[in-house]
Amino acid sequence: MRNLVLLILNMLCVTAAEIFLTMGAKETAHVAIFGVAAMQSMMTVVGIGFHIAGFVCWVMALRTVPLGLAYNFTCANQVLVPISAWLFLHERVSVQKWFGVSLVVVGIVLLVPLIVETEVQLEGEPASVEAEPVPVPVAVTAE
Repeated sequence: MRNLVLLILNMLCVTAAEIFLTMGAKETAHVAIFGVAAMQSMMTVVGIGFHIAGFVCWVMALRTVPLGLAYNFTCANQVLVPISAWLFLHERVSVQKWFGVSLVVVGIVLLVPLIVETEVQLEGEPASVEAEPVPVPVAVTAE
């Protein structure tokens, strides 16, 4: 369950980061030449902080969750970001986008049992992250 929580926290942090970064970019849009002025916005700084927190959760989850499975789970950001943009930034979401979001939700529902199954399989393994030594073949020379 820990891995699922870490992946969910990652998704929430990335979603929050995108909302704050958008707010920071819009706040400084009249000043920015290449977006550098956005760094003066506290919203941008908060967004960067959320990205860092999400990165930490991501790396912790990758210790035990296979990358292919974990990465597929991050598609939930394709659901959370449009919904959050609609709620907090009052952006319009088209019917096509809502349909796409619903398809992603179906995919996530199919992935959650795989993540839980992976975690159950790992419960029987030792908690150590150290790799076992690999035996090195010794060459036999004839004299």
